[in-house]
Amino acid sequence: MNDFLKELKDEANRLEEDATYSGKRHYAAFSRWRLIHYIIGSVSVALALVGTTLAFQELSYWVTGVLTVLSASITIILTLLNPSEKSAKHKASGDGYFALKDEARCFRNITVRDVSNIDEYTVKLKELMDVKFELRKVSPNTSNIDFKKARKAIEEGEVDYKIDGKDK
Repeated sequence: MNDFLKELKDEANRLEEDATYSGKRHYAAFSRWRLIHYIIGSVSVALALVGTTLAFQELSYWVTGVLTVLSASITIILTLLNPSEKSAKHKASGDGYFALKDEARCFRNITVRDVSNIDEYTVKLKELMDVKFELRKVSPNTSNIDFKKARKAIEEGEVDYKIDGKDK
């Protein structure tokens, strides 16, 4: 195989690996923020429900007041943190990276075949790299915990296809 063709495939392989880790990292962040949203929202609703129930039973007014203030405070935190929006942004970034991963894999395994099309392949690889750079610009930051969770999942084979199994 032509050395330049091999270099194109190698770079596409690097791009695929990078997109896999980035996508999985954003999915980990998506899951974390979605959980935070559910926990904070549930606590807020529970406090409001208990406070309202106590108010209708005309029990201790100060307990009702405290629960209402806590519920309102948690709702403010929920609004300020906006975990729902953060989880949606991470999901979109993860989807974008996994689409890029699939494109890079198809480019490497299917498109790059004939030495006579090297200029065309170079342009396509540049386009794929541009997508990666654009995703990096618009994607929200992730934590090191998200990276560790992503790496563990990848090492455990969560993103592998059966056809690419270890027996090949």
